[in-house]
Amino acid sequence: MGKGTSALVRGQSSVGSRAWIEVVEPRTLLATVSGMVWNDLNNDGIKQSREKWFSLEDSIAAQVGLWIDLDGNGKQNGSEPYQTLSKEGTYSLSADTAGPIAVRMAYSIDTTKQTVGIYAPVKVVVPSATQTNFPNQNIPMRKAIVVSGEMFFDINANGTKDTDETSRGDAIVYYDADNNGVRAPDEPFTPFSGPLGYTNSKFQITVPEGPGVLRVSTFETIDYTVPPINYTAVIGTNQTKNFAIRPEMVVQGRIFKDVDGNGKRTAGEAYVGAGAVRAWLDFNNDGVWNSDSEPSSATDASGNYHILNRKTSAKFGVNIRFRLSPTKPIASTSRLQRLVFKTIQETQTYNFGFAPASVKVRVIKDLDSSKTFTPGDSALQGAVVYIDKNRNGVLNSGEITATTDVDGFVTFKGVLPTEDPKELTIRVRYSTTKNNHTTDDPIVLTVIPLEQANTVFGIKPK
Repeated sequence: MGKGTSALVRGQSSVGSRAWIEVVEPRTLLATVSGMVWNDLNNDGIKQSREKWFSLEDSIAAQVGLWIDLDGNGKQNGSEPYQTLSKEGTYSLSADTAGPIAVRMAYSIDTTKQTVGIYAPVKVVVPSATQTNFPNQNIPMRKAIVVSGEMFFDINANGTKDTDETSRGDAIVYYDADNNGVRAPDEPFTPFSGPLGYTNSKFQITVPEGPGVLRVSTFETIDYTVPPINYTAVIGTNQTKNFAIRPEMVVQGRIFKDVDGNGKRTAGEAYVGAGAVRAWLDFNNDGVWNSDSEPSSATDASGNYHILNRKTSAKFGVNIRFRLSPTKPIASTSRLQRLVFKTIQETQTYNFGFAPASVKVRVIKDLDSSKTFTPGDSALQGAVVYIDKNRNGVLNSGEITATTDVDGFVTFKGVLPTEDPKELTIRVRYSTTKNNHTTDDPIVLTVIPLEQANTVFGIKPK
């Protein structure tokens, strides 16, 4: 069966009658892209009357061809449609494809006869059921230069490949025409000396005249910084530029709920949930997370954090700090140490504990009904404070309760079963044989994970 056709298969239904079942094959489109190539003398991408359609001159000894890059690897493979440009500068290419078509140009110049290179942008079209023919896809031929170099691990961050620094090649180099950090389909690129996966560290790419940016796009998630290359292309000169890979300094670890407050994780203490805590490197030691300059990491579902530091030098020390997302900084129960990196490839691991959400209540004899501890007020010891779980105004079996100490304080720990804020209703029971007292209405608090809520419960003499 040919492409784009269907076959009819005879089948049997459940009741014995015959039925026709249509099996439809995936449909691909035979698309054609055609046009001309012209000498873009002023490099503006617009053909003007004085600019001629490109034609080969024997004195240049050049060969120019175009191909459809079906696999998107920037190399012309034997199975991809290819055509040498005609002497009149025309081309026509066809391909069966279900996706976008990228027409790229391949060329070779005899450098002994011509020092000026050529550059041609990629032409991208998208076939559809209503359009498979794309005429007048004209391509400008511009003067250009070649930028070449390699990519290496810049261990000491000096920008120069030293004898003990190795190369790397599992990436591509692309010309970032709009300088947005993302490779678009029509932006020229070249793999490092071959198809994807090759490890040769050399690259060579033709770029248009003028200022531009080259970037590296890697094929795996790695803890590296590869700064872009800024250049100014001058006709008649080629340039050598190297990509210096700067391995990251990494701070990582896990964050747990330190129920017993001893700064170490013990059996039964769970890790915090996804996004519950954000760790950051406080470079200026001001306790405030500056998101544009201080690297950070929120915890994942297992309590892990992973901070990549992109400083160009390893000679610095800094404190790691924590905050609740997105409220306020919080203090760890674990001992905080000042981080000092000795090399830019170093990874340091620190685990940190945080006290679970708690509620601290103080019960006082509130003479002036201010609900704050003021001169003349006194702490009430022996008051029963409880969390009214069912909010019925009665201390029921199973509800959390505590008795105030000599200073009138009680603290409830571990009051949040989940990572979400929770509203709690707190009540007080208090009486003595000498004095009768009455309590205020219950206090309703919203408790935040890993924070301590503080409140004062005022009791008025009756």
